[in-house]
Amino acid sequence: KSVNESESFSQMVDDSGGVSLIPAFTGLGPPFWKANARATYIGINTSTTKNHLVRAALESVAFQMVVYLEFLQRENNFRLKNLIVDGGMIKNKLFLQMIADLLKIEVIVPDIEEMSSYGVLLFGIQKEKKISDLKDLNKYAVNQTTIPFQENPNLQQSYRTWKEMIDKYLALSVCTCRYTVYHSVYDYSVHTRFWYTVYGILRFFKVSRYTSTVHHNTYR
Repeated sequence: KSVNESESFSQMVDDSGGVSLIPAFTGLGPPFWKANARATYIGINTSTTKNHLVRAALESVAFQMVVYLEFLQRENNFRLKNLIVDGGMIKNKLFLQMIADLLKIEVIVPDIEEMSSYGVLLFGIQKEKKISDLKDLNKYAVNQTTIPFQENPNLQQSYRTWKEMIDKYLALSVCTCRYTVYHSVYDYSVHTRFWYTVYGILRFFKVSRYTSTVHHNTYR
C-alpha cells in the first residue's frame, strides 16, 4: 500500500526466494524495446509468500532502473560517478541501497522528495530577490544524505538471473508469435501443434531447471 510497507515486507526475507517479476505493465522500454510485453511473475512455488512477491517486485523496480542506466552508459560511453535520486521512492532505504550496490556508486538523497517543486521555488526566489549570481542561492541548499555502495554478491546474482529471465521470456514470446502466424496459415493437427509447442519451449529454455519451473507455474 505504501513505499514504507514494501520495504518492511521485503526485509522480512533474505531474498525473493527465486521469484522474479517482469515489470512489463506497459511493455518493456530500453534496452529491451518490447511494447507488447506483459507483466508476469516467474518462479512461484509452494513456499512463496507475499513477502517474496513484494521483494521480487521491489527488486524489479531497482533492476529496471539499473539496466537502463547501464544501457545509457554503454551507448554514450560514459561512467556514472554518483546518482542523485528524488521522488517518493527515497522513503525506501532498501531500494536506494540496492541501486547503490548494483551500480557500485554513491547514491545521494535530498531531504525533499519533490526536487522539481523545489527548483520552481528557487526560480521564484531568484526573481523576487533579483539574484543575478546563482551562487547566492547556495544558502537555500537542501541537506543531502549519501548512501555508499556495499559488496552484495547475492543481489548481483539476482540481477543476473532477472536479466536471463527477461531474455528467455522475450524469446518465448517470439516463439509464441511465430507459432500463431504459422497456425493461422496452416491447419496443423493437434498432435503436430503439441510437438511444435514442446520444441519451442525446449529451444528457448535450454536449461532443464528453467523448463521445469515454467511447466510447474503454467499448469498449477
